[in-house]
This record gives sequence, structure tokens and C-alpha cells, in this order.
Amino acid sequence: MSGNLERKNHALEILKIYTISFISALKYAVKRSVMARDGKWEARYLAYYNLDETGGRIPLLNTEGKILIWTRSMLNGEQQRLARYPTAVPMSNPSAAELQQMLDTVNEQISILSASQSQSTAARREFLKLLKPTDNMLRKTWAYLEAQNQHLPMETKREALRNAGVIYYNTGKSTTLSVVVKDAAGKPLQGARATLVQTGAGTTANKEGRINLKTKTDGEVQMEISYPAKQSAIVSFNITKADAGTTLTAAEVVMG
Repeated sequence: MSGNLERKNHALEILKIYTISFISALKYAVKRSVMARDGKWEARYLAYYNLDETGGRIPLLNTEGKILIWTRSMLNGEQQRLARYPTAVPMSNPSAAELQQMLDTVNEQISILSASQSQSTAARREFLKLLKPTDNMLRKTWAYLEAQNQHLPMETKREALRNAGVIYYNTGKSTTLSVVVKDAAGKPLQGARATLVQTGAGTTANKEGRINLKTKTDGEVQMEISYPAKQSAIVSFNITKADAGTTLTAAEVVMG
């Protein structure tokens, strides 16, 4: 949706430039013609575009609404003036047709954005409708898996549930998983990427090569560490509920 918004705003900015150009050209066309007394343009023409209310000044087009209102006012004014004076000189550079084309482009982008927003709103509404039954289904699935494996030792049961897609979280403080990463020469690998396999959470190493990754998971977890042109490494941690709020430090990792 952000792309649609950018395209709409871009088209709107161009329309603003076209409208200001139209008003400027009109203002100077009238002023030049009146001073030259060539009869092509008359001061009373400004009333058709509501420019008599601004004293001939260019109005402030600082909002989407004002841009659209003044663009339509210019187009309507041009149409009414030419209907009243069929032999009058039409506007050019930009012409009313060019201004109308830009207005059509903006209206099209506004329509696309509105449709996109409506689809997003409808999708969110459907998601919220499904949220409660989905949550109930997940709770029942978890309860079923717990019951099926309740005869197993705790860690074996948790491993079985993890294989079924269940991830255990503690509800207290996070556990920090810490490890230092270096290359074969002992140089810290700043920027090395660490990802917790079970959750997808990630972080990067600081300038000392230190990785500190916070998690609220329980049980056996694996941290995958990667660095450009280096073979990735896996570091395992066994997190218990008692580890919440503490730091678990693994042995230094050397990446070749």
C-alpha cells in the first residue's frame, strides 16, 4: 500500500505544479493583454476562475483538498469562459486539456489507493474474526499434544512438542545468550549475524565480536552464526526457567 501512496503523492505534486503554472500563465496573460490593449484577455475573465477573490494572487495549495479544489475551479472556469466567449483565446502552456489529464491521473491514483485501503481493512476485519477461533484451535492442539506426551520426562516431552511446532516461552524476564565470535587469526568478527533457530530472532556482533541475543524460550535451543565468506556455526544452549533474567555464555566461536 505504501507504493500506491507514493504514486498518488507524486501525481498530486505534479498536478500542483500544473495548476500553479495554469494560474500564473492566466494572471500574466490578463495583465499583459490589458496593458497592451490587444483585447485578447480581459480583467473580468479572472472572475470565472475565482481569482478575483485572491486579488490575482496565486492561492496557497498546501493540502490535497486545496489542490483538487483549485484544479477543478480552473477547469470549470475555463469551460465557462469559453462558453460565454466562444472566440476568446483558450489557455495554453499548460492547456486545460493537459491540466485535465493530470487531474485524471491523480483521481486514478486516489481510486487505486482507496481500493487498496479497503482491501486492507477488509483483510484485517477477516483476520480479527478468525483470531479467536484460531486461538482456541491452537490451545486445543497444545492441550492434545501435552496429554499425548504427558507420560514422557519433561525435556523429552518438550522436545516432542517442539518437533510438532510448539515453542515454550517463559513469562518472566528474558535470558541473554552470549558468545564471542572471531576469525582464525583472533580478530573479532564485528557484524556477524546470529539467528535463534527456534524463533527466528536475530542480532549482530559488536566491535568486540560479542553477540548478546535475548530470548524467552525454554529448553534446548540453537544459535546459528553466519559471516560473509565464512562457514556458518551452530551454538547450543539449554535454557531452564531459572535462567530467566540471567546471561548464558557459550565458548568462543572461531569461524574459518
